[in-house]
Amino acid sequence: MKRLVLVAAVMLVLCGASSVFAGGWGVGGFAGITIPVEQEDAENGMVYGIRARVPAFWALTLEPQIFMLKNGDFDLAFNEQVETLKSWKATSFGANLVLGAPVRQFAGIRPFMFGGVRLNSMDFDGRDADSQFGFGAGVGLEFGSKTFGVEVRAGGEVFPDGNESSRKNGMITGGLNIYLGL
Repeated sequence: MKRLVLVAAVMLVLCGASSVFAGGWGVGGFAGITIPVEQEDAENGMVYGIRARVPAFWALTLEPQIFMLKNGDFDLAFNEQVETLKSWKATSFGANLVLGAPVRQFAGIRPFMFGGVRLNSMDFDGRDADSQFGFGAGVGLEFGSKTFGVEVRAGGEVFPDGNESSRKNGMITGGLNIYLGL
């Protein structure tokens, strides 16, 4: 009996995995705003990037991505003089693990959670900082069919700056994903 249950469980998992692997590979682009958290030397800025979606297993998807972030410049007031200083920017290469409804099985609204690590290359007004590993996480909703989706995400990113501190940003993005059916 245990063997039968084990075989049935394996078959169920394989059937589910094969339906996910039958499609769900995709590419997409996104853009949005970045909101500095606990940073007095930056204003809201912009983020944009591209990502791919690779089905991993059942409701898990691997999502390699690259994005560029630029916080807004800020005004520094000192002795009744105001000087505008450039804020920092970053280029991030990384991957998310996305937990949500498989694309090939659900059309309509697909909620998901994501989290991952990135290698961040930061630039502080012309002073390059060492590349540091950071991380990010958040939630999102995708609206669409089995061939395309429009998504909205809200999340947070942590960018260690190499000085025993870090820069933290909230991000709200929108994007378009096209699923290739591979």
